[in-house]
Amino acid sequence: MASILLKNGFTEEEIKENIDYLFRVCTLQNFTKEIVLTASFIREKYSISYWDSIIVGSALIAKCDILVSEDMQKDLLIESKLIIKNIF
Repeated sequence: MASILLKNGFTEEEIKENIDYLFRVCTLQNFTKEIVLTASFIREKYSISYWDSIIVGSALIAKCDILVSEDMQKDLLIESKLIIKNIF
C-alpha cells in the first residue's frame, strides 16, 4: 500500500495516517492451511495469479465483502461473496 501512496504523491505522515486507519478498521488474517487450499480453488476457477489467489483466499476466509486491489480485475465477484474494487 505504501508504495502506491508514494507513487501518488502522499507524504510519509499521510502514509502513516492511512496505515493507522487501516489497522483500526481492517481484520488481520493469520495464514492457514484453509487459506492455501481456498487459494488453490480460486486460482483454478478464476485463473488468477498465485499471490492474488492467496489474497483472495484470505479475504474469503475472513468473510470480507470487499477486497481493494490496484492490480486485480475491477468489480470481479468471487463466489458471490467478495467483490474486488480499485479505489486508487
